[in-house]
Amino acid sequence: MKEKGNIDHSIEHCNPGYIHKSEEILKFIYEKHFRLRTCKDRRYQIMKKYKDPIFKAFAVVGVFAGILGVLMSVSAADAGSKPFKGHSAKGGMRNCMYELNNSTRDLQTCNMNLVQALTDLETCRTDLDQSGAELGTCNADLSLCESNQVSCPETGALAKTGQTTSYAVGDDGDLQAGTALTGPRFIDSGDGTITDNLTGLIWMKDAGSIGVNYWGNAVQSCNTLANGYYGLSDGSQAGDWRLPNVRELYSLIDFERYNPALPDSHLFINVMYNYWSSTTYAGNPNNAFYLNPNNGFMSYANKSGANVYVLCVRDGS
Repeated sequence: MKEKGNIDHSIEHCNPGYIHKSEEILKFIYEKHFRLRTCKDRRYQIMKKYKDPIFKAFAVVGVFAGILGVLMSVSAADAGSKPFKGHSAKGGMRNCMYELNNSTRDLQTCNMNLVQALTDLETCRTDLDQSGAELGTCNADLSLCESNQVSCPETGALAKTGQTTSYAVGDDGDLQAGTALTGPRFIDSGDGTITDNLTGLIWMKDAGSIGVNYWGNAVQSCNTLANGYYGLSDGSQAGDWRLPNVRELYSLIDFERYNPALPDSHLFINVMYNYWSSTTYAGNPNNAFYLNPNNGFMSYANKSGANVYVLCVRDGS
């Protein structure tokens, strides 16, 4: 009781001013507490009202952030299985776009190469057609050769002289040494020329068309002979023809025959006597050999003093 009396005594003896100040402090604390409580209640109401839209917004932002993260961290393995197969895409979206541009350029290059390949193929087909045409011509020529049934003597072999009459045992007519030609020897080409299948040489068909001349003029006449002259329509040009040498000229002689001493199938027309050869007589260079096809006689004459017939020859194709 003493204590209570002491307390009451203390309160009674408190300064009224202090009491009033304490009451104001308590009132201020109460008001602050009330406002804090009201603020918390208000925040709770706001959160309760807007929590769903806020959460949705955060969810959307999270989704976009996730997508962006995937694109920025895309790996070569992920890119290799779909749009950029065969290309590296390390480094994110920037490298993906870089690889896409490279693929587009590669596709353009591939298209250009394809166009070039198609052009080359067309050129190849044209060349193939041309080759086929040339092969057809070759086959036709081969068929013509086979139809002529021509076989030439072996290289280096001497042909038979043509003499079949024997005048003594062991003479030329008896032995008939040399290589025989199978098939026709001469063929009329129909262009003013005759082909000799034994030698492969091509002769003028008209043996009298050029006429007679001195040896030097005879050489020049054959050197300048060409298509359109002396009944020729063979397409030959100057320089293709020549005056035959003594062996070429002598190859025409058939020693079984006389007047003319030419093979029975020779096909020449207007055969004359004495034809110049291009071979000079070594015993006297002013002279050259000539052949008389009527009797097969070979001799020589002065180049500038004898007028002798001219018969030109050219190599076969």
